[in-house]
Amino acid sequence: MSDGIVAVIDDNEDVLDSLSLVLEMYGFAVTPYAMSVSFLEDFTARPSCLIVDQNMPGMKGLELVARLRQQGNLIPVLVTTGLPSSDIAEDAARLGIERVITKPAKVDDLLNFVSKYC
Repeated sequence: MSDGIVAVIDDNEDVLDSLSLVLEMYGFAVTPYAMSVSFLEDFTARPSCLIVDQNMPGMKGLELVARLRQQGNLIPVLVTTGLPSSDIAEDAARLGIERVITKPAKVDDLLNFVSKYC
C-alpha cells in the first residue's frame, strides 16, 4: 500500500460512509465527497485514485471523469453503478477507465483497485 489518498464520491450517505469505513479499516486514507462538484472544489487534495458513483444528481460520475480528462488529469478511476449498462461500460472505456463495478461493491474489487493505484 502507498501513502496515497482515495477520493470516494457517492451521493448516498450510507454507501459513502460504508465505502470509506471499509477502505480505512484496511489502512487507506480516504476523503469522502457527497457530490462531484464538492470534489472539484477540493481537488487541491490531489488524491491518488478515485472511486465514483455513476448515477448522482447534477454531475454524473462519467461526466466528472470526462472533465478531469479534458484538463489532462489521468487519475485512476473505479466507477460504481447500481444500473450497469453497455453504454456506461463503453463510455468508461473511452475515458480510460478499466473497471465499472455493480453496486453493492465487493470488498475484494475495491481493495484490488485501491491496492493497485493508491
